[in-house]
Amino acid sequence: MASTGNVASMFTVKSRTRLAQGVVMKLQNVCASKTMTLLGAYANSLGCPREFFFFPLLAIIANFMGSNTCVRINERWTEPSILWMVVCAGKGQSKSPAARILRKGILDYEAELQAEFLEQNPDATHDDLPRLTVNHFSFEKLHQVMKRNNGTVMGFFDDITLLYESIQYSSKSSMDREIFLSLNTGESWESDVQSGSSVIQNTCFNLVGFVHPKYVVELLSEDDVDGFNDRQLFSCPAEVNAYPDELVPIPEDTPTLKELYKIVDERHNRQTEYTIQGDARREAMKYLRELVDRRTEITDDENRSGVLSKAKGQFLRLAMVIQVLDSVIQHMYATNQKTICDKGEIDWCSSNISSVSVQRAMRVMNYLIAQKFALMPPAKTTQHRAI
Repeated sequence: MASTGNVASMFTVKSRTRLAQGVVMKLQNVCASKTMTLLGAYANSLGCPREFFFFPLLAIIANFMGSNTCVRINERWTEPSILWMVVCAGKGQSKSPAARILRKGILDYEAELQAEFLEQNPDATHDDLPRLTVNHFSFEKLHQVMKRNNGTVMGFFDDITLLYESIQYSSKSSMDREIFLSLNTGESWESDVQSGSSVIQNTCFNLVGFVHPKYVVELLSEDDVDGFNDRQLFSCPAEVNAYPDELVPIPEDTPTLKELYKIVDERHNRQTEYTIQGDARREAMKYLRELVDRRTEITDDENRSGVLSKAKGQFLRLAMVIQVLDSVIQHMYATNQKTICDKGEIDWCSSNISSVSVQRAMRVMNYLIAQKFALMPPAKTTQHRAI
């Protein structure tokens, strides 16, 4: 990774990593039982933390919910299905094998979509084919890919430092960085092309990355002047040291990730709006107020204040995506991976976000805030509530 001017000592990296790994979140408190079963099936086959699959799956599911999907809070406030998830782990923790499993499901589904496209468009070129994921790109090429894919594509990085290098803050790349940051909001993107201009009305760019904690510690040591760090959610789970004879083959009845992605994609191929009502809404509003109060208590640390400010929208996105993830996995186990169709199929996911999903999202958000604070430099001043 290119130098940022904040080179952390190994002592600093190790101490902050240990702090983050000491933040405890029991996955059974944020996942449905069948989701836990699926996470365990894949993680136990590698001997890695279940978080290596849980957090990337949230972003991948958000991506397949697509640019047609949002959660509506009121007439003026909606949040898109966009999450930028980064998993931090040291060497030898099976980051790459976990990434390969997650990516394979995407590529297998992409291959199926491309075969169908070629069957319908036999004269199509390679550049015409649908793409579901990118791991290196120019912004001109990214716009072209997203334009063909209804505004949606996933950034998937086995080593996310490659992305950090390409959009590090500088006068040369400041416009690209501004465009990249705007993709976290789901807003429209207009790009100049030879024939004039090309507009994507709604964008959906989700991000999954794996990285050594050293780079995140250095990244979070910078002043986050443009909100780049705020937009990312980091998980640095405790290590799992499994012996080779403790690894368990993936059970045959485990849903495949390709089918999981496909079912979510098919369910959200039309305009879909999620809402939070009744008791779930009251709990969500209470939590949002708590985030505002926590932000108010921070008087002299813009970086921590920014984390809490961005957390409001991230929490709502998480509530929507967690409900979909739990629902689709339950559906797959219950129907032996039967894929849905539009004709007469019972809808497997309610568009009303439940109190359970809200509560799970609250726990996940609290964990992710605590993770980021642990990986950041110590708070600058004593924090107190403004009177």
